[in-house]
Amino acid sequence: MMDERTATMKAASEVVDETIVRNFAKLQDLLGNTDIFMLDDLQMKISNNVGTVTVPMLTQHMMEDVFEELQNYVNVNILFAFRTADGSHHKLVTYSMPYQDEMYIISMESEQYGIVEQMSVTLFESLDIMLAWLRSCLLEVEGKERELEIDELQELADLYRIFF
Repeated sequence: MMDERTATMKAASEVVDETIVRNFAKLQDLLGNTDIFMLDDLQMKISNNVGTVTVPMLTQHMMEDVFEELQNYVNVNILFAFRTADGSHHKLVTYSMPYQDEMYIISMESEQYGIVEQMSVTLFESLDIMLAWLRSCLLEVEGKERELEIDELQELADLYRIFF
């Protein structure tokens, strides 16, 4: 009986992993249209139905420039963009429209006044998990709103409208 359960769990895990890998392969093809990213030898970690990968850039770029280039090829919504009062720390979190074959969050963070050398991609197996992550990120920023200069901040109600 135990072997049967273990085999079922392993098979389910492989399906989840396959979904995440397929989502990333599609995103990687889109990112290949830009001249910004190093896409060879990327290592994705998959754990708890979530895949994470760091995508290095060929050279340093301003975060805003990378985002503008991304928008030419990848359909993403901005969850939030902020910087600290002194302008040294910048963060941008975007997410794909929630479809089965597109479930990811792209984030960039800079401690160098908006200069970035990489971006992080978090990929999801289900819309529920993705929404929970986005909601958590949004609530965290809303809790720090007084300390930050918010460039963009999506309303929680708008996030829910996109997912439901």
